[in-house]
Amino acid sequence: MYVEFGRKPGFWIRRTTWGYTIAKVTFVGPLSSRAPYYGNPEVIATVFDIHTGLVKDERFVIDTAGTYKTWRWVQPPEWSDEAPFDPKAGRIILDVPFDLNKKVSARGARWSDLLGAWWIAEEDEVALKKISDLGVSVAQ
Repeated sequence: MYVEFGRKPGFWIRRTTWGYTIAKVTFVGPLSSRAPYYGNPEVIATVFDIHTGLVKDERFVIDTAGTYKTWRWVQPPEWSDEAPFDPKAGRIILDVPFDLNKKVSARGARWSDLLGAWWIAEEDEVALKKISDLGVSVAQ
């Protein structure tokens, strides 16, 4: 989720076993390994009551942060006054045939679980050229 959000904290999560709480990730330690777990970096979040926004814990340590089966990324709650996260913003979505997955990855494309698609940053013209040379097109 941290990588999907642009390698910066500030995104919201829920745990599948939490009742009426939501958390905002405030710190993620260095990524020391490869995906999907990235070495399980230290992750700290502020936990809120999902209905009122009342702070329940300001320095909650999220263990097993790489376990997607337990944690879910969610949009900010209404009381936070934060704009919803748009996973398409700043990204060119690619239409990649399955047999080219490894090749586009090697040329700078990233997979997005949120989008269910490969993408590159809009400003990465070099990667776009390399990927276009493979015959990959921009998704409509």
